[in-house]
This record gives sequence, C-alpha cells and structure tokens, in this order.
Amino acid sequence: MKKAHEQNPLVRDFLILAYLKKFSNDWKNKNEIAHHYGSHGLHRGRLDRILDNFIVKGFIEKKEADNPQAKWEYKITDTGISFVKKTADYFKDPIAGLMVGIPKDFDFDVI
Repeated sequence: MKKAHEQNPLVRDFLILAYLKKFSNDWKNKNEIAHHYGSHGLHRGRLDRILDNFIVKGFIEKKEADNPQAKWEYKITDTGISFVKKTADYFKDPIAGLMVGIPKDFDFDVI
C-alpha cells in the first residue's frame, strides 16, 4: 500500500475514517492513527488538519486524553460511520476503486 502522503487525499481521508470505524467503540490518539500508516506515514501537522476538518464536518469527536503525552483522543461519530459505509459502497465498484486508488487488497469486510 502507498504511504498516506502519497495517496489521493480522498482515499487517505477514507482510510483514516475506516480505521476509526474499525475501532468505533475506542478512543484513538494521533500517534495510534499515524502509526496505522507506518513510521513514514502522515506528517503530524497534516494529520492535525485532517482531524480538525473531520471534527468540523461532524465525522469525529475529540476529547482530552487520559494519557497526558497524547493530549487528545478521537472517536468516530454516527455521521462518520454513515459516511464511511456510503463511501465504501461506492469504492467497492472495481472501476471506482481503481480510479481513486483504493488499495487492491483493501478489506471492505472490516467496515
């Protein structure tokens, strides 16, 4: 899979939300989200902007972390879950997925 910074922004954002949906009952900090993409994944500043944008759109919520090193934790909302499901339905089409760059081995069953 391409690193997050090499992906189409639409795919990158979808994969971040899909990751949060996979753990929809858990709060995740930025380090956990970034680690999902490997050590050379998302730049922290870019991830901050992405997460802030998701908050504005109502896709995720934010709270102070129990761990003071993490500062903040994030969790997907019902609106975010609905968006991921609808987007996944579109991306399951092989041509649509190919057009935007969804990884061929992406497992839609986890969504």
